[in-house]
Amino acid sequence: MKPVRVGSISVRALLLAAGAGLAMLAMASPARAQPTTTVSAGWVWPRGGLDDRYDRGVIVRARRGFPLLIAELHIQGGFTRLPGAQPRPPGADPSGLLPASADAANLLHAGMGLRVGLGLLWVGGTAAWFVGDLDDEMTFLPEVGLRLGPTELVGEVRWGERRWAALRAGVRF
Repeated sequence: MKPVRVGSISVRALLLAAGAGLAMLAMASPARAQPTTTVSAGWVWPRGGLDDRYDRGVIVRARRGFPLLIAELHIQGGFTRLPGAQPRPPGADPSGLLPASADAANLLHAGMGLRVGLGLLWVGGTAAWFVGDLDDEMTFLPEVGLRLGPTELVGEVRWGERRWAALRAGVRF
């Protein structure tokens, strides 16, 4: 049976990611710690073959965190847009991983993860399901960040067949 799609987004994948996020919300309820919400935006630089097909794009994230001493469990969702680059020469994609056209790629994602830190610095990672104009894919996003009061600066990479590096700035509520 063929997956149900709305445009280029798999409905089943989106529902699975949303269900995982809701399960995480139900399980993570520390007694005294207050949940936090962070909204961030920044730039994403395609890597590993994507850089030939797509130019620097934008990334927007919303994250809900549940503090646990020095760690924080979180769920997050986001949107990434990669504008198309110049057409590549014939035969430049021997892997066959990239779409045939250089149109812009729009991606949605949902995931959950953990951050650990002391003071201003933290490290963490998120397991996320991406859906959209590229193949649907579950991947891991390692992150490192600097938190100054209610603001944070986050660097991340995306692993998997489609890789990128991203830098975001955010505000924590």
